[in-house]
Formats: sequence, structure tokens, C-alpha cells
Amino acid sequence: ELIGMHGLGERNERGDMLEKFAEEYNLVVLNTQFKQPPRRLYTWRSPLDKPGRIVRNQIDFVLINKRFRNSCSNMKTYPGADIKSDHVPLIGNFKITLKKLKKKIPKRVNLRMLKDPNTREGVKGELKERMKQLDENKPVETQLKYIKETIESIELIHLKGNKERLKKKSWMTEDILDLMEQRRLKKGNAREYKEINQVIRKEIRKAKESEEKRKCEEIEAYQSKFDEFNVHKKIKEVTGQGRKAASGKLLDSDGNIIVDMHEKKNTWIKYLEKLFEDNRNQVIQETEARNGLYILESEVKAAIDQTKEGKAAGPDNIQAEFLKLMDENGVRKITKVFNNIYNSSVIPQEWLVSEFIALPKKCGAKRCE
Repeated sequence: ELIGMHGLGERNERGDMLEKFAEEYNLVVLNTQFKQPPRRLYTWRSPLDKPGRIVRNQIDFVLINKRFRNSCSNMKTYPGADIKSDHVPLIGNFKITLKKLKKKIPKRVNLRMLKDPNTREGVKGELKERMKQLDENKPVETQLKYIKETIESIELIHLKGNKERLKKKSWMTEDILDLMEQRRLKKGNAREYKEINQVIRKEIRKAKESEEKRKCEEIEAYQSKFDEFNVHKKIKEVTGQGRKAASGKLLDSDGNIIVDMHEKKNTWIKYLEKLFEDNRNQVIQETEARNGLYILESEVKAAIDQTKEGKAAGPDNIQAEFLKLMDENGVRKITKVFNNIYNSSVIPQEWLVSEFIALPKKCGAKRCE
């Protein structure tokens, strides 16, 4: 089973050793598995070989894990290869299906649910009760961890129940999705399935026409304001001209494509070190402590109110929408945390973590420059 019936010549002691090795590591000798003419089996030509006296043997073998035996459809030698050797190269046909690696998608919450008054009040009330339990005497790192875990748990309870349905098309509506769900349930009834399908097609035509009309009205509105930038932007969105796929390739200084992720990181590190290189003299560190003014609750409240909603969260995954739901007690407690950090001059380790995202200035950019 491990060594096939289509080898060349007679087995010797080394052949028995090869069989034991294959059994020990569960390997298959591929160039003995396929029936070939003798000229496609020998892998070594003896110096004594000549037209009247052929001395050729099979002494080179390709071994593969038994699990992948079916991935090879053929294995034979290539005696016509132009190489300076008395050995003959082996050529095989392999067909391998690689496992598709799935990227870990971060959990997303449906912040639109906060627009519902009942959901908003429920989140606000629970956030208020949880913030009361925050122990102000514990270290800053512990307090920040508690705030982060509190918000994450509230998100899972209140904002993950009704999972928003995926809309692959911009014109898709909730009514059409509901009809599609009804059509799926009527798959066993051909008549009702056909009737619902006709309604769906009619609604899709209406939705597409409505979206096209809305986009045209937006373009006309921008044009009436002489906003040429947004006019061209909307036209590109409608025509699909603005969609350009990024190359995703990175070249080194010699113009070679970098494949290894570790090498890509090193390339960016070298580029950033060169970009932010500082040749100035070393700055003398001040040893004298300076006490500044305390951060006021009103300042923190004003900063939270001015924060725009719908923006991406940082590494702590705390959205601005949740900070705006904090009551006076919550604002007071996080203000105290900020003052403790300010007075101690010790920045939490989590705040020192940043994510580097490469945004090419030009489409198809492949170099760090």
C-alpha cells in the first residue's frame, strides 16, 4: 500500500529500509504508484550506461503523507531535462485544496437601536446602576477595565438581541426582506411561492426607481448650492467610477514583492523610523514635579457632548454614544480617573496601544514613500 506495484527493478536492502521508514512516518512512495513505461521510471543513469548496455536504476523517490495521497494525479521522470547530472528529475501533478482562512470579524453592535426610546432608557438605567458600583479606591487600570467590561456587557444584553439583517444592496428595504423570508417559508407550495416572488420583483423595481430618484435629487441639491465637490462625488458613486480596488502589495527598496507579514512590518517600521527621525540634541527631562489645574467635570461633559456619533471606536471599543448616556455620577467618576492619571503622570498601558492602518495616497501604491 505504501510502496506501489509499479516500481523499476528488484528491491534490495535499502528498499526494505525505505519501506520501514515509510511505515514509521505513514508516507507513500509516489513514483511507484503510477504505471509508466521504463523510460519514465528510472531516476539514475550509471556511468557504464551506453547504447548497447543499458544500466539505469530507480534510486530517487518522492514521499508524501498518506493523507494527501489523492492530491497527486501523476508522477514520472523527465529524462530529456537539460541538467548537468546523472540523475533524472521527477515531475508530479498535484491538486491541493487549501483551507480558506477566515478572518476574525470583531463583534459589532447595532447602535441604531439606541434611537428607540425604550432601548435607550434601558441602556441608560443599567449604565447608571453599574457605574454606581465602580470602586474609586482601586487602581486606575482596574477602574478602566471595569468601565470597558461594563459597556461590553450592556451591549451584548441590549444591542445584540435583534441582529440587523444584512443588506447587500443599497436599495434593499425591510419590507422586501420580510417578503423574502415569507417566500423562503413557502418553498413547498409552488403557487404561493410564485405569487410572493412576483410581489418581490415588483417591490424591487419600485425600490430601485426610488433610490435612483433620490440620488438624482441629491445631485441637483448640491448643484443648486454650487457644491461641485459633492456633485462629482455623488456622480462617481452612481456610475461606480470611484470604486478602485487596492493592490495590497508592498515592494522593498529593491523592487521585490514582500510576502512574509513579519517582513512587511519591518519595512513599515524602517520607513516610520526614517520619517520621524529626530537629529536634535537630547531633551533634558525635568525632575521637578509641576501641579496643574484639575480637570473639571464640566470640561469632560463638554468634550463628551462635542464628540460626533457614528464614529469608529478605539482599541477599548467604547463608542461615544455610550459616554453620552452617562449621568452626573458617571461623569464625576471618569473625571476623577482622568485627574488621577494626570496627577500621577502614569499613562495606562491600554492607552499606549495604537493600530497602524496604511492608507495609500494614490491608488495602486506599492512602496513606502
